[in-house]
Amino acid sequence: QRKGKVMKKWYKILAVVMAVILTATVAYAATKSDWMKPAATKSLYQQAIDDHGFIYGINYPWISGQGCSLSDNEARNLTSTFDSQSVETGFYNVKKIGFDAAILWVFMQAEGIDFDENGDVVGVQDKLLKNLETTLQIARKYGVGLSLTIMPHLDYNLESGNYSGSKERYDKYSRMFTDPTVREHFFDKAVVPVLELINKYRDTVFAISTTCEPEGDIYGTPNGYKPFGTTIENMTEFMKIMVKYSRKYVPDIPVWSTSGWDHADSLQYFNQIDFDFIGSDI
Repeated sequence: QRKGKVMKKWYKILAVVMAVILTATVAYAATKSDWMKPAATKSLYQQAIDDHGFIYGINYPWISGQGCSLSDNEARNLTSTFDSQSVETGFYNVKKIGFDAAILWVFMQAEGIDFDENGDVVGVQDKLLKNLETTLQIARKYGVGLSLTIMPHLDYNLESGNYSGSKERYDKYSRMFTDPTVREHFFDKAVVPVLELINKYRDTVFAISTTCEPEGDIYGTPNGYKPFGTTIENMTEFMKIMVKYSRKYVPDIPVWSTSGWDHADSLQYFNQIDFDFIGSDI
């Protein structure tokens, strides 16, 4: 009996030892798999900051045509002037001058957006996605990081001629700023496909800018020459949503915007938004 009790005791000890060994083996395997994972690659933005402490960049909003550089423009009835050779030449020169990055506008003057007869957004043009991808590929080829501005200010960019255009036309094609339903359609049907494309070129995109000088679409801004537009509260909400979409579909890439035309007062609204940094055009 005594011998049997001793044996049982050793069996228990052996069982505990085996359990510990098994647990340690599983933990080691899981930990080893983590060790074997490649280290996270730094974003272009972080690389530039680490190398220089700041970004050497240039504003290069359109390359081959204002309002039709990447695609057709339904709002202004323009046919795309996209030219890959112009993009090659442009980015070659940008890199040779010594810049880390360039700012490029996507939906400039509402180009590349498909609208219905009432100005509701129904999609993004395949031509824009194709030409934007070609642009990203060329930027990658020359080592030029891009900050892509999703929605530049429409204002006189849409109503070419410094507000000499039709208020009716402006109001029709700017409903994504004012109408919650159209805004939702704009983000889901036009912005998401662009962000999904951008996410495939994370090694080429150093930042996403939600807007550029959104004051241009705010009625009655201090310069006093705005005959139409929306409120700064509407534009702030628009930018907040753009930030959320950008972080969801292109995670870990910095998101920002820039204030312009000496409207320092609007920076108090920018500070309500989850930007990584804020630019001020001077």
